[in-house]
This record gives sequence, C-alpha cells and structure tokens, in this order.
Amino acid sequence: MATNPNTLPENSGRITPPDVNYLYGSAKNDTTGTAGDGTPIKEALMNDTYGMQQALLNATSIVPSGNADTILDSEYLAAIVEEAQGRASYMIEDGTSAADAYVVIPSLKNMAPRSYFIGQTIVFPAGIVNTGPSTFAVLGLGAKNIKTAAGADPAAGDITGRTKLEYDGTNFVIIADLSTAGGGLGVGQTTTDVTGSRALATNYTNTTGRTIFVAVALTASNGVQFRAQITVDGITFGENGGYSSSGNADGSVYFPVPDGIVYQVNKVGGVITLLSWIELR
Repeated sequence: MATNPNTLPENSGRITPPDVNYLYGSAKNDTTGTAGDGTPIKEALMNDTYGMQQALLNATSIVPSGNADTILDSEYLAAIVEEAQGRASYMIEDGTSAADAYVVIPSLKNMAPRSYFIGQTIVFPAGIVNTGPSTFAVLGLGAKNIKTAAGADPAAGDITGRTKLEYDGTNFVIIADLSTAGGGLGVGQTTTDVTGSRALATNYTNTTGRTIFVAVALTASNGVQFRAQITVDGITFGENGGYSSSGNADGSVYFPVPDGIVYQVNKVGGVITLLSWIELR
C-alpha cells in the first residue's frame, strides 16, 4: 500500500525531512562509511519498488522473462504503455448494476482508482439500456449523475452498448457510444420507442456518437388542420400535416440527426397529440 519513508521507525534521524521535492522525505548518505546516520536500505523500501513493478506486470498479464530490462526491451515500460492505451480505463459492470444505476469494477487484473478526478475517462459495456436519468459509480467510490454533453439528463436509450464517460468534477458526461462507432446508419443500431420521454416543442440532443433517424407520428381531432415542423441544429424544415372533415387527421415526419446536434418537433396550428416517437439509434 506504499510505505512512508519519513515515518518508518528505523529511518528516524536517518532521512532527509520532507520538502517540496520529496513530500515524504528523501534518502541521505552516512556521514562516514560506518556512522549509521544515513538512510538504511530496508525490506519495506525495497518491497515498495518490487510491489509497484510486479503490480504493473500483473495488471497487464506480462510474465517476466527473467532478463533485466534494457532501453531496447523493457517489460515495465511495456506495461505502462498498455495501461496508458486503455487497460486501466476499461471497466466492466459489477453484479449490482441495474437500469439507470450503473456500477463498474476494474477489468482484468487492474486496480480501481482511489478517487474521481477531472478529466477521468472510463469505458464500459452497458449491458442494460437506460430508461431515463441515470447514475454511474466505480464500486466503492459513490454514485455520480450521468449527463449529456449539453448538460441534460440522458433520455431513454442514450446509454447502451460500449459507452465512454468523462468526469467533469461533478458529473460523468457521455462522450460516445463506442459500440457502433464507424458503422453506417442502421449498423449496430436498434429501433427504440422513446415516446414516453419525448414531447413537442422541446429540444433534445443526439449524444449517441453517431447519426440517428427519427420518426414521429401525430394526430388531430376532426376538423383541425395542423402542420408539424422539424428543427435540426436551429434550422426549421420538412413541414408535414393533415386535415380531415370527418375523423382524425394524422401526419408523420421523418429525419436524420447527426451526432451532437439539437433537434425538436413542433406544430403549427391546431391542438394535436403525439402518437409515437421512434428513433433508430
């Protein structure tokens, strides 16, 4: 768990006190070869080094070759490189995960972070699709709210598959849905009924990491004329509507939404009802 050389009893009077360069003290030599007033080489201090080295190898499943590291071939450097490339940031869901409350633990042989920090990124496979506002936690560190890049609560279906989050000091922000990265429209996507979490004249943001396709069905009572308007990234277009002198008037609109873009559906005239809001995401 890392020794503190300044508090080891055998180092008393035989160590340079903590300073701005060494917060827990630093070693010093004996004044003479036999004075015994310098820092001793002790088992605990050596095990600090051995423990760190072996933890790196264990976390990356590297079995030591038995040959000393060199500048050309270093197994310890290889372990650090693998950690930096994502081994440490990839986690898996703990058995306590549930819909809208995600809990993860380190994958492979890695160790959990000791705390959350600004800029911390975590990738995990979300096995449960969210139904609305959600929380995220590394086991033992406490739950934090998940937000979209726009700062809103995630809508139903925003968290699905391999997901990347970034901690901003308060919340975990959805960076991307990595399960479908690089695929064309429809590849790896599913048709999701989000009617219960959608309303007319309300802005929503596509936070899935790729383009989605939206289909909205509307209806109005007998004798009411209406038009539905689509607004994507601040541009209004694609009006559609209906009028009926007998029975209900129905209309539908269909449109794609690129990643990170704000969109909404509104109506012009009449009192209308939202029948369904389906998204391919």
